[in-house]
Amino acid sequence: MEKCKGLEGNAKDVCKAEADGQRKVAKAEAKLKDKDTEENRRDVEKAKVDAEYDLAREKCEDQKGDAAKACKKEANAKRDMALASAKKPNQRAKSQ
Repeated sequence: MEKCKGLEGNAKDVCKAEADGQRKVAKAEAKLKDKDTEENRRDVEKAKVDAEYDLAREKCEDQKGDAAKACKKEANAKRDMALASAKKPNQRAKSQ
C-alpha cells in the first residue's frame, strides 16, 4: 500500500486492489504452508482468482460505456471459469 500513496484517481484504486490481492494470496499461502489440506489449497486458488478479478474490475473503471461493460463481462467470465476449475482440483490432477 505504501507504493500507492503518490498515485491519484483510479490509478490509486488499481494499485490498492493489486496490493490487497497480493496480501490475501500471501495470507492464504501462509495458511497452506502451515497446514497442507485440500481446503487450504482451494483457498489459495480462490484468493488468486479473487485478486485477479478485483484487479481486472478496477482496471475496467478506466473505460467508459460499452467498453467498460464488455471489460466487466470478460472479468466476470474469467472469474467464473477459474472458480469452476479451482473447485475440481482432483479431476485436474487425475487427467494429467
